[in-house]
Amino acid sequence: MQARSGRIVSHRYLRYEHLRSLCDRELLAVQIKSFYRNDVAARLAGWFQNSEARKNYAVYKQGSGLSPSTTDKIGSTMNETYDLKEGAIKSFEMQARSDFQEFREFCRPYISPIEELRLLLDELWPNGASIATIGDVKPFVGIARIVSAPNPCNDDPHVDCIPGYLLQLEEQFSAIAYLQMPPEGGGLQIWDIASDSVAKLTREDGTLDRTLLPAPATVVPGVGDLVILNTRYPHTVAGFKNGVRIVQSSFFGYRPSHPLVFWS
Repeated sequence: MQARSGRIVSHRYLRYEHLRSLCDRELLAVQIKSFYRNDVAARLAGWFQNSEARKNYAVYKQGSGLSPSTTDKIGSTMNETYDLKEGAIKSFEMQARSDFQEFREFCRPYISPIEELRLLLDELWPNGASIATIGDVKPFVGIARIVSAPNPCNDDPHVDCIPGYLLQLEEQFSAIAYLQMPPEGGGLQIWDIASDSVAKLTREDGTLDRTLLPAPATVVPGVGDLVILNTRYPHTVAGFKNGVRIVQSSFFGYRPSHPLVFWS
């Protein structure tokens, strides 16, 4: 299988044209340099690393439910609700509201990079941008992900696609704000392969065998950078031997003639 030409751009500012190109699959990813102040990123990273709310980021795998991962997280994620009943989902919503309040109080007088992005996209996108409403739930937006060395990562890549019964979308994206990076590695690997090949090679759990894929493109972000990628292309984190990788991230989705919608 042949990889197609690289379609990742780096820019100082996020533009409408970048968003349009991502939605049209003309780009795989956009890297915005110095999107967030380095000193505020370091402060936020320190709080994330030492927070009592930190816990393992259990990953949902179709057919087997939630499984532990090598990543810790702070904040609630929608995949925690996939197998929950109505009462538990209401409890999840209350936790999401508590997470929002805690994040905002800590970040004052600033806002977190993901909230800054959501406000920016509301200005840039003709139909605006908002937090998704999934059933009666407004999900938390902007979880922290913490990975400590040694961590080989280099897992088989995966694709992300929220179930259609929760949200009907044409494209899904991940926004990642980099708050702390290891001395080497920890970047983002993306496989630029056609959607029909992705569909054929994707396993039931959403992963693909990297030995069957061409070499990936690698984005190497610095502290304060923001990367937005199309999650329906295979992607994963590159391994690293030293340090800690701390990011704040969120999904957002596109549907023609609708606002962009955010969730975690």
